[in-house]
Amino acid sequence: MLVFTAFQTCGMIQNIVISSMKDQYENYNGNGYISLAIVYTAFALSNWLAPSIICAIGPKISMLIGGATYSLFIANFFFHETWCLYVASCLIGFGASLFWAGQGNF
Repeated sequence: MLVFTAFQTCGMIQNIVISSMKDQYENYNGNGYISLAIVYTAFALSNWLAPSIICAIGPKISMLIGGATYSLFIANFFFHETWCLYVASCLIGFGASLFWAGQGNF
């Protein structure tokens, strides 16, 4: 739950942080709204695959992988590359499906 709370807080202030990063780094073109759209699109699509993956690797490992992707998304703000933001957004969408479906199975 603490990992999800950190993600939600990060998601709420993401656009403000990205605006500040654009002021400091000229070649940074990230967008918080696009990032969150990628997160939830990947989450919706990967929810179809999550039950099969959880059956193969188990709910504990699924939750561990999902939690790691939440941490990765939060840590991506240390890197000032636009592609890092969007790749991390896609990964957390996939990880969130494993995390929440695994939690329901555990």
